[in-house]
Amino acid sequence: MLHHYICSKTTEIRKILERAKYFKEKLKVLFPADTQQTERAEIIICLTSLVLNIRLAERMQQLQDNDMKYRYLLMKGKADGKSLDLLEMNFNRKRDNVFIQSVTDTVIDFEYRSRLSSSGSTLSALCKARISLQSSFTKAFPKSTK
Repeated sequence: MLHHYICSKTTEIRKILERAKYFKEKLKVLFPADTQQTERAEIIICLTSLVLNIRLAERMQQLQDNDMKYRYLLMKGKADGKSLDLLEMNFNRKRDNVFIQSVTDTVIDFEYRSRLSSSGSTLSALCKARISLQSSFTKAFPKSTK
């Protein structure tokens, strides 16, 4: 995802520079200046923009991960050391995209079922949905929950 984002931003920057070449030629006639300095400034601006976009993408990914971890803990109904360690290990230390996608799908499914259950049922239906999803998560990742 980050690689695709960087490639798309690089392509956008190239297109902008190509469009700018036309205006640059026109401006040379009106404002003669050192073209080498102008090119250096353009390169610095592009590199700065690229670095800032990469940092923004990394920060957005971190915020999305934190949101998903929080929603997962809400779904579980508790935050013990084992759960926190499992999340930190799979989200940060040894990033496991399969695990993260499974957690995301489980949380979204739980939230959907909770909305359905809360619209016409009691709190016990929410508890049953949580237990059902926890058991399906345990079956999907037997090693992770030991």
